[in-house]
Amino acid sequence: PVLPVDVDETTCVPVEVHHSPTPSGEATVFYRDGREELIPATEASLQRLVHQVHNPANRLDVERVVLESDSPVLAEGVVIVDLPGLGSLTRENVQTAQEYLERAVGVLFLLRTVPPLTRSEGHFLGAIWAQLPTAWFLQNRWADETADEARDGREHNVDVLKDIAATIHHELDEAPSIHVINAYGALEGKLKRDGLSQEASGLLAFIRSFHADVKKWPEAVAEMTRATIRSHVTMSDQAVDRRLGELHDSAASIHEQIKSEKERFERYAGDFARKREEA
Repeated sequence: PVLPVDVDETTCVPVEVHHSPTPSGEATVFYRDGREELIPATEASLQRLVHQVHNPANRLDVERVVLESDSPVLAEGVVIVDLPGLGSLTRENVQTAQEYLERAVGVLFLLRTVPPLTRSEGHFLGAIWAQLPTAWFLQNRWADETADEARDGREHNVDVLKDIAATIHHELDEAPSIHVINAYGALEGKLKRDGLSQEASGLLAFIRSFHADVKKWPEAVAEMTRATIRSHVTMSDQAVDRRLGELHDSAASIHEQIKSEKERFERYAGDFARKREEA
């Protein structure tokens, strides 16, 4: 184990995991004032910088920490980043996560089995999911949670994700896929070199699925770029056509359109004010 793990709030700074065929065993620490520091890539060494207990609200002004791994999942160039939770009770940690996510191209959400997604967590998740539509969902099952609890929790989380997707106008071709894993079992199997325990944890199945997605990532990014360009060209054409139509209208007709638009906006503003008061 390298990254600190705790039941309570843990991570307070972004930790990037990059690929290296020969990891150095050191972590590079980047501070906000431009300083850099090399430290051993161990849990004991890292926790003084990235653990909320030892560096509350990131008082040490660490910008990020970079680790190296020879994991095949990272070989295509993907960088996995451990961020503070969006449900953090520390305002600075939430801000750190939100600022970093502006540079991300995908997001991996970690969900609980008991209790499942709450309303406040759903709001946070929806805001990020709207910004980063490429998302994976993992649901951690504790060792003492039954198969029925895991199934019920997953079904509830799927329903919540469907509602969130509808709210943010994110079209789903199928129900959100949630991979149920047992993180403790996966770690125990890894440390004991027990392949059966690792497989039973569900984590290896997710890693294979994630790796397959990562391999297709360059093509997916290219298609998203093409789709964005097509959308901009189409909107530009529509704007030109609309402007040409306006230039051919009479002054009276244009004034009538402006009046209609003003009335529509005033109705919208009034509805918004009423909703705000109700809230």
